[in-house]
Amino acid sequence: MSAGHEEQRLFQEATDRYLQRSAGANTTRGFSAKRWAQFAEMGWLGLGLPEALGGFLTLHDAMLLMEKLGAAGLREPLMDNLILCGQLLSSHGNAAQKAVCAEMVAGKTRLALAVAEIGSRHDWAELETTLDTDAMLLSGSKCLVACGQFSHYLLVLAKETDGTGLTSIMLPTDRAGVSMRHYQTYDGRDCTDVGFDRVQVAEGDVVGRRAGGFALLEQSMLHAYVALACEAAGAMRSAYMLTLEYARTRKQFGRVLSANQAYQHALVDMYVAVEEAQGLAHHASSLLQEPSSQMARWASGAKAFACADGRLLGEQAVQLHGAIGMTEDYALGGFYKRLAAIANQYGDADWHLLRIRELDQETPHGE
Repeated sequence: MSAGHEEQRLFQEATDRYLQRSAGANTTRGFSAKRWAQFAEMGWLGLGLPEALGGFLTLHDAMLLMEKLGAAGLREPLMDNLILCGQLLSSHGNAAQKAVCAEMVAGKTRLALAVAEIGSRHDWAELETTLDTDAMLLSGSKCLVACGQFSHYLLVLAKETDGTGLTSIMLPTDRAGVSMRHYQTYDGRDCTDVGFDRVQVAEGDVVGRRAGGFALLEQSMLHAYVALACEAAGAMRSAYMLTLEYARTRKQFGRVLSANQAYQHALVDMYVAVEEAQGLAHHASSLLQEPSSQMARWASGAKAFACADGRLLGEQAVQLHGAIGMTEDYALGGFYKRLAAIANQYGDADWHLLRIRELDQETPHGE
């Protein structure tokens, strides 16, 4: 076994031990600063980032961690900090922005991606938020910003008023003109709506180059699609295992539920869906280092499957449990809600299938 594979094995074992110890401890909704500090101590916040910033292993390992977090039902914004903002800053940030990224890896700073807008639906590039090209003033609003309440910096995407393109900007959350409204979504995540009232932007706040934000965020969104597919695969497996255990122990009319043939068929369908979701997510993750149209197809394919079959599996698991499946004290309800949320986060199944068709029209198969 090579040194790299040995390091991966040891990391996976340490991660599994931590999640087993903390199983059932995630009883409070929302962000936990205590768990976040533990994530930093275990090195989770540096997965796939350059060693110079405190990172180690690969982006694929970060995706495998997302699957484990999905299976454990943890709600901390690892994807937004590590896989989205961290990757973006480490690759395209200036010296000061890379220093902020290193602070994130150490657990001292938290980041949030502010891209979604109420009118944009699933198309993250359809923006109303503007950056005055001459005065460098940011105006507009963003919604569903993950853990904005607990973040120190926002990565914002805005369109230049002269029509030259989109620009990515990193701003401290306490910058004058930034306003926030905090709330929790139905799956227990802390989110924030952010307003920008003529916020002054400096040239040093720009990530990459002016009007070059589309290409940067397009790559980040591919990472988001795969990360959510991996998280969904983990949540699907946990929902399936809870249903399987329930079927083997719950009796009705003197027989366990798993003795019912219709119940057995439903469990088999769930198992197949879990394996397919995991296979698609893992394959898409393995292609992340190859920025090509093929990578984009697999990212959207994995996300589309996670949207459709993930939500269907969650609904089926609740149905097979009965009323207990949606109670607050039973874990299944949390997995179902998270799968339902993933089904709409950064594009639903129909949006991603249409995206695959557009990619196929742009690039013939085999290229």
